[in-house]
Amino acid sequence: MLLIVVSMGMVTAHASDCRVKVFKGSVLHFVDSPFKYKYFGGDDESNGAEYFPDGVLMIDCDGKVMAAGAYKDFANQINQIKNADVVDYTGKLIMPGFIDMHVHLPQETMVASYGASLMPWLNEYVFATEALFHDKKTADLLSKRFITDLLVAGTTTAVIHDTIHKVAVEAAFNAAKDKNMRVIVGKIGMDRCRYGGFFPGNTTPPLCDTADSFYDESKELIEKFLTAEKEEQSRVLYAVTPRFAPSSTEAQLAKAGQLMKEYSNRIYMQTHLSENFDEIALVRAMYGHLTPSGKQDRYQASYLEVYDHFGLVGNRSIFAHALHLSQSDWELMAKKGAVVGHCPSSNLFLGSGLFNFRAANQSGVRFGVGSDVGAGTALNTFVTLNEAYKVSITGSTWLSSEMPDGNFPNGIRIFDSDVLCPEVYESPNSGCCGCDVKETGPTSMPAPENHVRPNDFALNAAQAFYLATLGGAEALSLQDKIGSFKKGNEADFVVIDIRANAMESLRIDYLKETTKWKRIWETLFSVMILGNGDNILSTYLMGNLVHNKPQPSMKNRCCYDGGCTGTDCEMSPASCANDEASCMDCGGDFCSGPGNTGNTTSGRKRFADLFV
Repeated sequence: MLLIVVSMGMVTAHASDCRVKVFKGSVLHFVDSPFKYKYFGGDDESNGAEYFPDGVLMIDCDGKVMAAGAYKDFANQINQIKNADVVDYTGKLIMPGFIDMHVHLPQETMVASYGASLMPWLNEYVFATEALFHDKKTADLLSKRFITDLLVAGTTTAVIHDTIHKVAVEAAFNAAKDKNMRVIVGKIGMDRCRYGGFFPGNTTPPLCDTADSFYDESKELIEKFLTAEKEEQSRVLYAVTPRFAPSSTEAQLAKAGQLMKEYSNRIYMQTHLSENFDEIALVRAMYGHLTPSGKQDRYQASYLEVYDHFGLVGNRSIFAHALHLSQSDWELMAKKGAVVGHCPSSNLFLGSGLFNFRAANQSGVRFGVGSDVGAGTALNTFVTLNEAYKVSITGSTWLSSEMPDGNFPNGIRIFDSDVLCPEVYESPNSGCCGCDVKETGPTSMPAPENHVRPNDFALNAAQAFYLATLGGAEALSLQDKIGSFKKGNEADFVVIDIRANAMESLRIDYLKETTKWKRIWETLFSVMILGNGDNILSTYLMGNLVHNKPQPSMKNRCCYDGGCTGTDCEMSPASCANDEASCMDCGGDFCSGPGNTGNTTSGRKRFADLFV
């Protein structure tokens, strides 16, 4: 067998016992940020990308990129390789896998839960759903399902919020490790059992930990993750994860900062920031006594400055949302090197606000895009980019400059006990720690972004797909591993069918013959607006196929909705019953289960038993 080495554009064969993989098709990846280029008609229509309509991607036996370029430049050398595995995706588009900068694993089952705004939505749906993950069986099953669904969606790297339960984080670690998937995940910290009239402590079991348990369990998980990474057994990375400032006490945020100091650049920190006016008001009420270093005594810390006070703003800090930031907030984030996961689908679904692309770019803050399932409505990146375009174009004409009357525009109220002694929960109608429960009256305040100029451009296809690939990798400081087809990078990539539905085919057929670059950007824009999960033909991790879109068949799997029995089944009900997770992976909605002959209703009931 032969090993192929690329040197100065040449491919050389060497004896080896591994097989080189060669993928033919249209190949596109970014080598620079398109935000530096003028879209259409500029001096360089590439917008920082390399595009090879008749291209090739070559992968070595370690799952690393050897070369990406025009097929004609490598054809002779490839033809001389007798033992290469050649996969022909002619007519399809090969791109680096998508990077989801912010998503909640336990919330996949509650997508499309009605929410008038963030805080009531958390109380009504999220806390009860996440509390279920104390159970190992539930955590294992749904973690496997979630990782599989990410890969089906073309996502090859994800920054994941899990729950407060150590067993749930271990389940996510194992599910990602089994697929050899690069993810960043961590145990959530939330030691306030009640705040703002909301009661995560009301769940069974209570969805709240302590500052010490958060520190101890996070440390155990960090050591496990780092050991697996060092021994090259896993590509899973750890993130210290306080849910958001309102759900953590000062003691817990201090513990989070301690972990970041102890492990420095070996781990990440992820949390939420300035997503919603109610949330911001809660932070102001709870942490308004903090005075940032160098500020006047009467100065009230901003939401970002609260995190900074506890050592949680740095070049490994990932903040979801960041919708309502002052100019000084943007400057602080840029100075510290922190990054943002922009979540357009979630922000529109909950009516939280519009991300300011201009402010992020002008300040030099790195950012990528996140699905934010379950407030986000789909894991699919095309949906996320579709919504990001709409946010950008709407944000260029509208930006909130004043919060509604009162700090809590949706009727939220904060109690003295939330601020003074939030650790112990007794009941909604009694004080805690001996405190009297009194409401803090609403006061008016300007929106944090009052003096920040609104967005001034509409996100184009080049910018959007950059954010979903190389831009996300750069935000995570992983550009030397993922996000592009640079030589030596991990070969995580997707194969995209640009004609997955009739409307896409009609649009692409209508495109006029024009420059190579304008055609590909118009094509990709149509895919990000009209596309969905059907566009993902295949997904690869480290050069290995981990998802292949099922082709239409006359046969049914036993776990497809409707089920089947007899000779038309590809899997017998007994086979399906042996492995619930595999049954779910096959694409059906629910597993028939043991003793079931394909009755969908019974299957649905059995799956629902997990949530009783």
